[in-house]
Formats: sequence, C-alpha cells, structure tokens
Amino acid sequence: MNRFQITQEIIEELCKLETKKCIDFLDDKIRGSYPLLKYLCESKEEVSAGDLSKVLNVSTARIAVMLCNLEFKKLVIKKKSEEDARITIVCITDKGKEFVEKTNEEIVNYFLKGFEKLEDEELCEIKFLIKKLQGGKDAKIS
Repeated sequence: MNRFQITQEIIEELCKLETKKCIDFLDDKIRGSYPLLKYLCESKEEVSAGDLSKVLNVSTARIAVMLCNLEFKKLVIKKKSEEDARITIVCITDKGKEFVEKTNEEIVNYFLKGFEKLEDEELCEIKFLIKKLQGGKDAKIS
C-alpha cells in the first residue's frame, strides 16, 4: 500500500469518528472568551487589549466587546496603563481563573471519555505523532 492510499484510509477513518459532535463541543467551549481568559491565566506579565487582539487574531473592536462582557461577569478587570493612559491593561480575576480551570476540566473529561478504548501507551504515541506532525523537535514518547 502506498502513502497516498494510507493517507486516504486515515482520512476515511477519521471521518467515521464523531467529528461533528466533537467540533460542536469544542466550538462551544473554545469559541469566544475561553481562549482570551486562558491566555490571561498563562501570561506572566501585564497584557493589553491590543496584545489580546494580536495574539487571538481578533479585531480590537471585537476584543473591546468581549472585555466589556467579561468585566460585567466579573471575570476580568480593566485598568489604564500607568505609562500610557491610551493603553488598557486586562487582568483576570479569581472568578475568571475558576472559569478557565472548570472549562479545562470539561474539555479534558470530554476527550478522556473518547479515549477510553486506548491504553496509556497508545495515548502517548498519539501525542508523540501529533507533535511530530507539528514539526516538534522535542517530540518524544513519554
């Protein structure tokens, strides 16, 4: 069997998975505020609204709307930069951090359920292969 046929069969097998259900689940969880809050959680330094726009590849107008909604829900706090009053600094609140933690847990549990048929070694191999496909030099089976 040649690489073309193998690739074709891989695609066919992937299509048999419940991809629509998976995509809908992820779309619901990852679309919108979750990536923004996750980025704020992981950031070690101050983050401006402009930074969020660049990192998330979203317009500054959309970021402004998202931040207003998140501030209303008490998930973030906005403040003006001390160096430049034109810059808005965004900080995640404890409630925002709890939201990220809860959403992370929901996502992992969703996939854990789907991975029930796989052994731990097989999961590690999948992770290795995905990292290798991404060009990861640090890809190793753990």
